[in-house]
Amino acid sequence: MSKNNKFLVATLLAVRLSYAFFGIIADCDEVYNYWEPLNFLIRNFGKQTWEYAPEYGLRSWCLLLIFSIVKYPFEFINRYIAFLPSPLSQFSIHPKVYFYTVRILLALFTSFSELKLSNSLRFAIADEVSSVFLILQIFNPGMSHASISLLPSSLCLILGMLSTSSIARFMRHNHLYKIASKKLKTVEIEEKDTKDKSKTLLPQLRY
Repeated sequence: MSKNNKFLVATLLAVRLSYAFFGIIADCDEVYNYWEPLNFLIRNFGKQTWEYAPEYGLRSWCLLLIFSIVKYPFEFINRYIAFLPSPLSQFSIHPKVYFYTVRILLALFTSFSELKLSNSLRFAIADEVSSVFLILQIFNPGMSHASISLLPSSLCLILGMLSTSSIARFMRHNHLYKIASKKLKTVEIEEKDTKDKSKTLLPQLRY
């Protein structure tokens, strides 16, 4: 990786992580249909929309169950704090920590998929294309919003970039395999021609 690409990678990570702390929640649907139910899974209380009601069951809990795992390390820390001496045992992890932890995880997952796609573009096309892609991602306001949004579309965005990265690498590998196989075939044909020529020349030399 060149020095320019290292600088762009560091800038991209800085932008994504800073937006995890300072970015706003731009969609009310994200608040009531995802953050509130996740708050219920983590802290055992929260508002429930009619889409999650048992009589309708329109929304799945699968996405939220993935992010609810963050509560287990913090629960362990809270239990450990309870055994500390009296002044320290009164402290506990603030609910904001859960919120920012989930946002940081979303930003890191998005950054990972962006860097994966950038590496595939460098491998499949050129280093310059990879650098241009990173620059566009850094200054893209839509990506900054999507990278920290607790929405299924953000997960689709991450998986879409990872799948595009795999497709680009596969096509490049397939292209290189075809080139290599063509070269091997030409080498085999040339060796066969030289053998045939040597066979035709041998009787003449004997004569």
